[in-house]
Amino acid sequence: MKTEKINTTNFFQLLTALVAVSILAVTPVFAQTDYSGQETADQQMQTQQQSFDDTTLNNFATTVVELGQIQNRFSEQLQGAQDQTEAVDIQQRMNDEMIDAVHNHDLDVETYNAIANQMSVNPEFQQRVEQMIQEHIN
Repeated sequence: MKTEKINTTNFFQLLTALVAVSILAVTPVFAQTDYSGQETADQQMQTQQQSFDDTTLNNFATTVVELGQIQNRFSEQLQGAQDQTEAVDIQQRMNDEMIDAVHNHDLDVETYNAIANQMSVNPEFQQRVEQMIQEHIN
């Protein structure tokens, strides 16, 4: 069982805004939080200072599309789960497959999440990455 985890909560909104078609994906874990649940100033500064090359961003865009496909496939299975144990098993398999997809595109979960976090704090960067994602969808 893998110890890394990709949170699957809000990314639906990002891709819905990006594309007229209904593609669902995952939300990366945007930042670590302190015990109060608030992002620390150091974490915010670190996020704002990161830069990524075009190859990494293209890998991220490809990964986002693949994660959307994985999410779609597993959401059908999840809806058919008979009990909580089965649902947890399906969610774990989905998470494992998502992590494998991230790694298969020469990223690690930390880098994937850092790019997503950068998108949330930098509108110009977000627009650039969204355009790359759009190109991979088409």
